[in-house]
Amino acid sequence: LASPVAPPWGSRSEEMSLFNDLWGDDDGGGGGFAADVLGGGFEIVEGMDSLFDKDDVTLEEVLSDPHIIEEVAARSEKLLSFLLTDSELEKLLMFVEQLPGVGASTEVRVKFPYLSCEVICVGDPRLLDRVCETKHLEMLFSILDYKPEQVRANPQGEQNLGYFEKILDKLLQQRTPRLLRFLKTAGLTVLDKLMRHIYSRSILSLLGKLLEPGASLLRFHANSAGSNDENPFPLWMDWTEKNAAQIVGILLSVARDSTDEDAISNAGRLMAPLVTAHMGQDGK
Repeated sequence: LASPVAPPWGSRSEEMSLFNDLWGDDDGGGGGFAADVLGGGFEIVEGMDSLFDKDDVTLEEVLSDPHIIEEVAARSEKLLSFLLTDSELEKLLMFVEQLPGVGASTEVRVKFPYLSCEVICVGDPRLLDRVCETKHLEMLFSILDYKPEQVRANPQGEQNLGYFEKILDKLLQQRTPRLLRFLKTAGLTVLDKLMRHIYSRSILSLLGKLLEPGASLLRFHANSAGSNDENPFPLWMDWTEKNAAQIVGILLSVARDSTDEDAISNAGRLMAPLVTAHMGQDGK
């Protein structure tokens, strides 16, 4: 078995996530997109409980509160009880999986999708458990039902794919068995949908985490050492040999038939380590 080949999309710290590229983590403290959306830096506040004293509070009002992220992180019981209801959770996911229409407000196009992603990615266990329910994962994955040209034509298309990737990355880290069980049940159907959007760097990054074969060995060696911090792709789905051949076939079809230069380039970048990692030392 050949040594795992370094994937072309880089380590976890170098992932080519559209989300990371555009928004960043703002370690320099200079503001950035998150600060613009949230209206400035965080501060200690009394909380959002008073917002829920009225019966008709909306998700839009909740997301518009400048302290929403802190309150989720602080496990505000009233806030989480509100977000965990089916209607509000589905609306939260809708802001990510539905591309905004022409004429939509800035809040619908930019603010609410961003905050919906951030609320989920805070990582509250109950919220992650609800997102991992089959009906909610199916809803989240419905963003892949858009045609590539629809995503390309929408100013927020790549942005929302970036949020989709970030949420999936969080679930891969913290709800690994449940998400992989969902993906394995969906099988090549969901993989084919992901492949249709391989022009996106966010989807390329996600596919790399799911498909990189050398990750299984990396995970084994990392666990033997008592740590998997150095393993950028610990979550390979262990596809069967038959499915692996089909995956390479799909990538070859993209490289051969697509007219999208980004899709062709990304298919090649993903295919190279997949093929090489299956070769023996004699190159066969």
